[in-house]
Amino acid sequence: MSWTQQFIVAALVLTELTLAVGCYCPRPHLAPCDIQSVPPLIDPPVPSVRCAAVSIPETPDPRLLHDQWESLERWNLGIVEAIEIAFSNSQAVRTLGGLRPATQIDVGGTTPRVSSTQYDPAIEQARVLEAMGKFDTNFETGIFWERLENPFGATVGGILPNQPLIDRARFDASLTQLLTTGATAGIRYNTDYFFLPPGFGNVPQGLNPQYEPNLEFAIRQPFCRGFGPAVNVASINIAATKSDQSAWEFKRAMLALVRSIETAYWDLYAAEQRLAAIDSTIPLLQEVFRIERERLDVRAVISADVAQSESELLAFKAARLGALLQITQKQALLRNLMGLPPDDTRLVKPTEPPVVAPLVVDWDSSLATALSRRPDIVRGRLQVRVTDLELLLANNLVRPQIDGEALWRINGLGTDLNAASAVLNDSDFTDWRLGVFFRQPLQNRKALGERRARQLDFSRAQTLLRQTAHAATHELAAIVREMDWIYRQYEVVGERQKVNAIWLDGARQRFQQPIDVTLLLGLESYLRVMRDTTATKIEAAELLARYNIGLARLEEAKGTLLDMYNIHIAGDQTDSAQDKMAPIELENAEEVLPHDEQQKAPELPPPTPPQPGPANLE
Repeated sequence: MSWTQQFIVAALVLTELTLAVGCYCPRPHLAPCDIQSVPPLIDPPVPSVRCAAVSIPETPDPRLLHDQWESLERWNLGIVEAIEIAFSNSQAVRTLGGLRPATQIDVGGTTPRVSSTQYDPAIEQARVLEAMGKFDTNFETGIFWERLENPFGATVGGILPNQPLIDRARFDASLTQLLTTGATAGIRYNTDYFFLPPGFGNVPQGLNPQYEPNLEFAIRQPFCRGFGPAVNVASINIAATKSDQSAWEFKRAMLALVRSIETAYWDLYAAEQRLAAIDSTIPLLQEVFRIERERLDVRAVISADVAQSESELLAFKAARLGALLQITQKQALLRNLMGLPPDDTRLVKPTEPPVVAPLVVDWDSSLATALSRRPDIVRGRLQVRVTDLELLLANNLVRPQIDGEALWRINGLGTDLNAASAVLNDSDFTDWRLGVFFRQPLQNRKALGERRARQLDFSRAQTLLRQTAHAATHELAAIVREMDWIYRQYEVVGERQKVNAIWLDGARQRFQQPIDVTLLLGLESYLRVMRDTTATKIEAAELLARYNIGLARLEEAKGTLLDMYNIHIAGDQTDSAQDKMAPIELENAEEVLPHDEQQKAPELPPPTPPQPGPANLE
């Protein structure tokens, strides 16, 4: 067939394919075509991934303010029980925000958000197993058959065949292993089958068919790039360090969860105390309103005085509705954090007595504890370790590749496999090979740029670590100062409560039995002291709640909030990461020298099985 005929055949085939596919007009400015007369090329897209079904437990209607609160069951809830319930529902860790990062603004709020899940540490542990896979022994095997049909005159293995048919087959199996020194060692068994059909050139029939088995022992050892355990185990150590970072991040989320539970719990306590203060004042106002109406009947006062007392009573009733709404919101927030439905048939009643003792802080001890236990600081120290190892790998890439290779092979030959294997077992025919391989980019800009980037990453990680520690000291000091102020304010408010009790009793007597003052002045004084007494009760409760929230924040800032409640997270291995942390030097601004490539290489860490179980209290 001439080239013209081949071209015509190709054109016909292309035309058939075009007609089979059909017309397509992707853009209107191209050649016009009747869109309606052309069937669509493809069907409408179908989602390739099935949507996961979402189910939630049966949830009652949200409770409204006009519902009968008095008829609802009271759920006496302690702080430890609330934390236990939250931990049992902590597959997704709900918090009100965590510790403030060194380079960000505090994002705490009143709406829970998911900051971590219990699966995050297990995923990173699985990454360690994945990284260790580079040292797995590889087994490969295969068998192949082929028939060759060469034109007459072509040589096969230096032999000129009389016919073009040749049968070949090959079987091979190998084991290869990467060593921590960087060497690749392997054992390989091969068997080649070669058959020449009858009348095939000058090949002696005694060697047809022909089996050629051989057994190879080979090793390739780098002497520069990729040499040594430190370089080859670095990727595993990086994965293990990132796993430790994930564990500390999960612990940070659990610290934030406990602190969030305490925040919602004491906010609910303050809201209930607010309602109690208002409820204690409303009967007094009702009595005032009753007395004023009786005085109006005898014309001792005017209607404006009665309206004033009624207005004050209505204002407190409105404030009571606001207090009920606040309790509803605080209960919903606490239920949200504990992983419960928004409402049920019970009202949460905080029963934990608040701490009222003054704060005593050992500053040096607290600061040292924070530097060693705060998750954000520990993660920063581990990040320095990661960048140190990455710099080690970058330094390795700058080196030239100089590899030595050695091979020793035992050969066999026979017309059948048994005979060929017998020759192989005798080890009379052996090959060997020694060699050196060298490769190096002339400019080597990629490796040099990578090393420079890793050096800057190392310096950046150190800078952020120092900044995180610096911010932690300021945050710890701010919490201590704020708690001292809150406690002093609470003491002042307590004194005001004592004075107001005396004032309230005297104002009541003066209002009920006026002697040397007018009725209007007695009413004004009595209403004012009731407002002030209610306000001081509410302020005292809020200060006490803030003080107890501050205690939780202080323990969280030191990283010891879980220890305070004797909480242990299942599968927690954060303490094992202490030896991997970089030191912190707050006073000295000099950079820590990067990783010394000549130092003793770390040993290959054992695999850590992932533990995706939920966090438990012990």
